[in-house]
Amino acid sequence: MQKDEKQKNLAPQEISELIKLEEELYQLKEQNNIPIERSRFHRFMDWLMEIKERPHPVRRKKYLWLALLTGWMGGHRFYAKQYITAVIYLALFWTGVPAAMTIIDLMAALPKQADEQGMISV
Repeated sequence: MQKDEKQKNLAPQEISELIKLEEELYQLKEQNNIPIERSRFHRFMDWLMEIKERPHPVRRKKYLWLALLTGWMGGHRFYAKQYITAVIYLALFWTGVPAAMTIIDLMAALPKQADEQGMISV
């Protein structure tokens, strides 16, 4: 029981030392070409980070209207074919986070000048 209590109450210095030792272990494994076992969560997060949503040309007015009217659920992201972030917006619409992110999307799209066909790249 004392061992369990000690594990729960690690000092900040012990935690930082543990992190440093883990980083050193990973570096040594990389140097010696030893495969590093990663959890499913870490592999999934690596996969997500590797996927890059390419800029896609969209009609400026349509994108802005969709952002204003359906931005809270990711409508403008579906229109821009940015499906990963669109699904995240849709999954989190009840939190208000997508609404805040839509404001950022609007602030990024508003100053962009449309070309002769009315298209912008988002």
